Amino acid sequence: MNFVIPANATTVETVAITYALAQLGKQYLWGGSGPDAFDCSGLTMMAWANSGVTLLHYTGDQINEGTAVPSYIDISPGDIVLVPGSDGTVANPGHVGLYIGDGLVESAVDVQFGIIVQPYSVFVGGGLSGIRHVD
Repeated sequence: MNFVIPANATTVETVAITYALAQLGKQYLWGGSGPDAFDCSGLTMMAWANSGVTLLHYTGDQINEGTAVPSYIDISPGDIVLVPGSDGTVANPGHVGLYIGDGLVESAVDVQFGIIVQPYSVFVGGGLSGIRHVD
């Protein structure tokens, strides 16, 4: 599948998204930060590291990094989207993905699916913990 980075993405957002998209199909590994396998926060951390932005390698920390985005209406390419996932809650997210534009989120899901792209609506189907703008 070919993804087009939105024209309104900044240079650093484009670098982060391009890095993330290059990881599609790779394996999930808890604690992984590449180059062959990633966990969810490792993927967002490394995507942003390629743009010169430092994020901590833990979803529980990433919910506090950058600035809060009030709602989906205000989301920008490259924003990180945090959700409860399988092991968290709305107040304490357990999963994070990278918004790549056009209503899509990329994340390292689990060992079965690895790194995939999902519609935003599916990604946040179990609840939304927060959206953070980090550049």
